[in-house]
Amino acid sequence: MYYYKKIKNLSDKKLKKYIKNRIEELALDSKTCNEEVDTIGYDLDFNPKNQLDENKNLMVDIRNLYNGYIPKGMRIVYGLSYDYDQDGLVSNDGKYYYLDTEDYIYEFCKEIQKRDMLNEFELFYYLQDFIKKYFGLTPTINRENMFKMLYKDENNYYKPVNEHGLSWFKKKGNAMCTEYAVVAQNILSFFGMDTYMMIAKEKIRDNEPESHAFNFVSYTESETGKEKATLIDFATPIPIYDLQFKFIGEFPFLGKVDNLDEDFFNKLNDDEEELEFPEYCYLLVGDGIVEVAYTTRRKYYVSHNLTPDPETIDTNKVLQKKNMV
Repeated sequence: MYYYKKIKNLSDKKLKKYIKNRIEELALDSKTCNEEVDTIGYDLDFNPKNQLDENKNLMVDIRNLYNGYIPKGMRIVYGLSYDYDQDGLVSNDGKYYYLDTEDYIYEFCKEIQKRDMLNEFELFYYLQDFIKKYFGLTPTINRENMFKMLYKDENNYYKPVNEHGLSWFKKKGNAMCTEYAVVAQNILSFFGMDTYMMIAKEKIRDNEPESHAFNFVSYTESETGKEKATLIDFATPIPIYDLQFKFIGEFPFLGKVDNLDEDFFNKLNDDEEELEFPEYCYLLVGDGIVEVAYTTRRKYYVSHNLTPDPETIDTNKVLQKKNMV
């Protein structure tokens, strides 16, 4: 909780200066932890290109893991569009945005200056609540319409006059997992945690697997001094109930892992390991929280194949990803 104590009693002017200097430091550090990249997600342009290999499979590169603070100017590509009937043309179809703002860090710091925060568990709780409110609770516009592109010809788009930005999601109520993961990554990095953003697959209970962005964090627990490592998912949180099982809030899903070393991530990216955890909720009992486990489970894993829609294209063909870490 070192950085919380550092900002707790700062004046607004000093807080802004501290945040500016801290962000500059974090952005430099992240360059040493990652290869030089300008994109997280699918490495695709908004105009389509032929991505067929010699076996007539579509090949798409994806940067699915990023360590540390994600700097302003990074492009996040969260979706794609492809068409086998037009020589395997693939594009991001406008499903991308740039990190054009860092205002959420200032706003979160101002929010927790009002709180008497004791530990990392409370930090996670306040961050879950903050992210949800920052992006808005009620949808005001469909995200596809918000990032709708203008056609230049049958296949190509005009370059947007105003580039898509993370700031567009603020208070729109249409943010999804990548936006949640980006904001969580940078705020937790600001507060001194070792962070990783991953784009992979999530399967909850009997639902179909879905592409999903989430985070990993490691930190020293302030109250015990113990080292902790966990998967943390703000986009698909768990409920908090009172003793009458009345819903009173949400908490990010936590899945304990042993450590976050190179071997751990290599196994995930090589399809050698799936992370499976029991579903659970929290029950508020007096001043404490009790974890109540369910019989259902959820999985997180990396898949190198994206199964195409059988109604539109040849199901014998597979869209393949090459994960770049």
